[in-house]
Amino acid sequence: RGAPIHSITGTYGNGQLVLANPKLKPETAQTVSIGSAYRHRFNKVNLLTGLSGFVTRTEKLIVLLPNSERTVRAENIGAVDTKGAEFETGIGYWWFDAVVRLTVTEAVDDGGIPFYRGKFIPFQPSYATNIYLQFGPTWLKAFVDLQAVGAVFRDRYNTDKRFLENREVLDVGVLYFFEETDTRKLSFIIKNILDEKSNDFFGYPLPGRVYERQLRKNVGWYLMEFELNSTLKTIK
Repeated sequence: RGAPIHSITGTYGNGQLVLANPKLKPETAQTVSIGSAYRHRFNKVNLLTGLSGFVTRTEKLIVLLPNSERTVRAENIGAVDTKGAEFETGIGYWWFDAVVRLTVTEAVDDGGIPFYRGKFIPFQPSYATNIYLQFGPTWLKAFVDLQAVGAVFRDRYNTDKRFLENREVLDVGVLYFFEETDTRKLSFIIKNILDEKSNDFFGYPLPGRVYERQLRKNVGWYLMEFELNSTLKTIK
């Protein structure tokens, strides 16, 4: 059982996208979950698989609802029933690693307003998937990262006018390590390499293809450690 405190942004707004709502109340939730995981190593192959399911009952759920075409306002929804499942599997062999993650959810309004009861909760995608492939020795890695998010409604009545299609983004890149550590040092990444056109949950257009070059360097001094980060982005 949880009772998170609502955010300052939800109550007072941020002066731009989120409008203030001083009447916002904290939400409470009860969750029941069950899951299992399996890990095995044979020869040079590492395998990890996990599966879990959950059911959540939330009272006074806080959601951001459109107040106009370009602003939202945090509101409480009387009651929401959410059920879903999470699956993850990973395999590692020699210089190759692969991870697949999938989350499937269904969040339905179960409040006291018949007009909305049985409708899907706004901004709650039905699925989210991540497929990550990486190849190379410890000092040089090439990767492919695919992220997919299901379609969402942006209003409580689930109208087609405020419906956002599912989106997929594919990133590729190369990571170079000056030393054999887990800290990335030098990278070149192309985000959204297919230049897919899509919008975020609030309807704003997301960037197209982005070229990112980054240099990171850790500097230790006495008992402290600093990170120097230089990033250059080119957005198409």
